[in-house]
Amino acid sequence: MCIAKARDSLGCEWAEPPKLVKEVQDIGNSIEYLHRKLLEAEAQHQQLLKTKANLESDLQVKVNSLFIDREKCLGMRRSFPITATIKY
Repeated sequence: MCIAKARDSLGCEWAEPPKLVKEVQDIGNSIEYLHRKLLEAEAQHQQLLKTKANLESDLQVKVNSLFIDREKCLGMRRSFPITATIKY
């Protein structure tokens, strides 16, 4: 706004320096790139959270299976005779 007032009061054209224009474009491009990377990282984070939840669920099923095997089935297995050799 100040530049516009100064330009009008001086009655001359103000040309934007090409280096400044390029720098602004570069900054805009960097912002777009970083925004895309942020979206990708957020999507990956969500995928990792889903994977973590699935792994935790699988682990809980396995822990429960081991508990059932140890507490409920081990006693019955011990009572069955086991032969040392199996003949075909």
